[in-house]
Amino acid sequence: MRTNVVLAMAGPFSIIGRNIVKACAESGTDYADITGETVPFVRDSIKNLHELAKEKGSRIVHCCGYDSVPSDLLAKKVLETIRSQSKSDNV
Repeated sequence: MRTNVVLAMAGPFSIIGRNIVKACAESGTDYADITGETVPFVRDSIKNLHELAKEKGSRIVHCCGYDSVPSDLLAKKVLETIRSQSKSDNV
């Protein structure tokens, strides 16, 4: 029996998350976390493990929870506002 998915819901991700993401990438295990605490952790994960995860069939998904939802919703609202204003300016 093997683990198919790891859901990481406790940090600090920048300290303990790196090894977990690496193990998932190496083993072909999917990984998702709720991090919103550190951009370098996410950036380093992509830089160092994207190709390995792709080769092994792992899907690594960061920032899919509580910490990241407010900023994601704000970014969506800003984009909608910009698009709306752009359309009305072109009319």
